[in-house]
Amino acid sequence: MLLIVATACSSVVVTPSLPADGEAETVFLVDITTIHTALALPAPDGSYDLWGFGDWGYMVEQRTGSGRSAWLALPFVTTRAALEKLAVAATDGASLRAETGAREVLTIEVGGEDARELRARLEASRVMSEIEVDGEDGYLFWPAEVRYSLWGLLGGVNCNGALVGWLRELGCEVPGRFPRWRGWELERRDPRAAP
Repeated sequence: MLLIVATACSSVVVTPSLPADGEAETVFLVDITTIHTALALPAPDGSYDLWGFGDWGYMVEQRTGSGRSAWLALPFVTTRAALEKLAVAATDGASLRAETGAREVLTIEVGGEDARELRARLEASRVMSEIEVDGEDGYLFWPAEVRYSLWGLLGGVNCNGALVGWLRELGCEVPGRFPRWRGWELERRDPRAAP
């Protein structure tokens, strides 16, 4: 039953209305693999940083075997979670796709202040963390404040659940409790329309 609910719910992202007098920033949903999507937020130098969330054992410790996967698939299991950051040289969607090898890159215009506030909050969590791990290929990892749960139960969050939270902070609407594992779709609202 839970599987039916999880796969039936929407992964549509309704882009936000922007303040008439405010500046916009471009962010990207980056569909990197079958099981992971990241959010690219603008960096102060005009490039982008990829931000992601996931299971610490899988992402940081590289415990990816079938035993780990079977454990994570249990609906009532929560594990230690990690936040990730990767600085990339990309300055637009096409170069972001080329640099990361992403399967899909979706462009979203959001309020500039919202993008800066989310980036500042994520950076603050990294700076305040007592643990930071340098991963392969330039990734940085640190412990998240919430637990990871593949099914998003018991107060845990999966990577798409974290991403949905960030998108909502950016003013997007994402209907449903359980977004699909992949296959994000954008429903574009007139960016200057009243919310």
